[in-house]
Amino acid sequence: MIALALAGCAKSGGKKQVSAANNEASAANKPDDMAIEVTAGNNTRNSEKDHKPVWEVSWQRAHLLVINGRQSGTMLTVTGKLYGKDGVASTFSGERAEADQAQDRLIIEGSVKITSLDSPKAVLTAKKVEWIPDLQVLKASGDVTVEGDNGVVGPIQQLYASSDLKKVGTSQDYFKK
Repeated sequence: MIALALAGCAKSGGKKQVSAANNEASAANKPDDMAIEVTAGNNTRNSEKDHKPVWEVSWQRAHLLVINGRQSGTMLTVTGKLYGKDGVASTFSGERAEADQAQDRLIIEGSVKITSLDSPKAVLTAKKVEWIPDLQVLKASGDVTVEGDNGVVGPIQQLYASSDLKKVGTSQDYFKK
């Protein structure tokens, strides 16, 4: 709409009219930026490398943004799944989550609970858990505890874990290959 108004105001002369026409075409191809409030819903984040699911989140209420075609949002009362090499590795729940497609970020906050699905079974609890895409690990912080078939770790202020909770460490260097 703005491009049309600019085209109408352009002085006669081929260059300015062509420029206004190009701006109009660019505006028509650009996705609209949006901010929306939604009730219950869900979304899945797929790897840009192999398009396999990385995580899936469901919410009761959310504020979502779409800017330059990329999604982000804050979601309330969340549950979801974390994926590993062989499919769903664990499930999670929390009071709220923040996701950002452009930065490949997922942060879960407030009474976070992550439960592994494979043996040995384990449950991680924390105040906050962040997905670190480069290392494919979780960074848990705030009264972190991991309880499972092999014993208990914590409470500790910060801990890193694989999505299946089979591997935990106090440093992200533990997960570097």
